[in-house]
Amino acid sequence: LFRSAEAAAAAEADEARLAEEAAAQKALEEELARERAAQAEAEAKALREAHESEMDCLREASALKIQCFWRQCCARKAYAIKLARAWAAYHKEQAEASAAAAEEAEAARLEQEAREAEEYWAWYATVIQCFWRQYLARQAYAARCAEAWAEYEAAGAGEG
Repeated sequence: LFRSAEAAAAAEADEARLAEEAAAQKALEEELARERAAQAEAEAKALREAHESEMDCLREASALKIQCFWRQCCARKAYAIKLARAWAAYHKEQAEASAAAAEEAEAARLEQEAREAEEYWAWYATVIQCFWRQYLARQAYAARCAEAWAEYEAAGAGEG
């Protein structure tokens, strides 16, 4: 009986020790879980801050790009206006300087076109004359052939 009481006390002590160890283990796990949660929250906060910082940098870079693009557009527009004015002045000077030369060139071109038209119509008339002569020659040849055939038939009909 004494031994069983000792064994029961030892078993109770072991159970109590195991319960204390389990409670300590559970407390350690809870503390570790709290630390992990705090670390995860700190990492998430750091990521959010990094993301916000990156977005701020992107916004700032975008604003700088827009400003740069706007300045380029304005510079290009001013250059285009300046270039257009210079081109208009140059064109006006060239037009005034070459007006007489253009009139002479136009007159020469019209004369050349008139000569070419006369040559074309002379050639065209020659072609028509050739066709007409060939037609007349074919008509005359056809008439001679018809006469010869009629004579042949007349001569052959009398023999037959």
